[in-house]
Amino acid sequence: MKKTLLVLLIVMMLLQTGCGTSDSASTTPPTAECYHTYESTIIREATYDKTGLIQNTCTKCGDAYTEDIPKLEKHLVPESILAKAVSNTKYRASAFSISVGQLVNSAMDGYTLTHYTGQEAIEKGYLSKSNIDSSVDLDYLYCSIISGDTMMNPDIPYMTAYEPVAVKVWMIFDENDTLLNSGVELCDNLQTCAILIMTRGY
Repeated sequence: MKKTLLVLLIVMMLLQTGCGTSDSASTTPPTAECYHTYESTIIREATYDKTGLIQNTCTKCGDAYTEDIPKLEKHLVPESILAKAVSNTKYRASAFSISVGQLVNSAMDGYTLTHYTGQEAIEKGYLSKSNIDSSVDLDYLYCSIISGDTMMNPDIPYMTAYEPVAVKVWMIFDENDTLLNSGVELCDNLQTCAILIMTRGY
């Protein structure tokens, strides 16, 4: 009799607990997949020399990842526009003026024309940052150097001297590659030659 009661009691307990499955396990829903919503934060700004960094963080679950920001790209004025601007730049002395192109063709046998960005010209010593107006954007400032054999006098063209910086032209452009301002410096030989050409009309 006692044995029969014990068996009945065990069977009833098993029926109440759902055959060994706990109530908490049967009522907990499965974990739902997170549909991420990311917010981006710039960790490091990109420069011309270094990539930047963005961190993206999910506002729901905290999942995060980073991605690079590409380096900034400098806008460069085309070389053909720079060369034309150099050639058309005027050298003035008293009431006279002469274009760099005309002077070079008249007073230099062969020459090399090299263009530098404002920053490159400063680094190479062609321009001094202290002499540049603070409002000038260095990304739109250029310096062009003409080097070669310069005549000392158009009357005696065989008397020449090599000048590493025969002509230095600085130019400021806008974002549309339009020349806004320019200036020119000549070596002593070319200054003498320019005045003779302008006054005598060679």
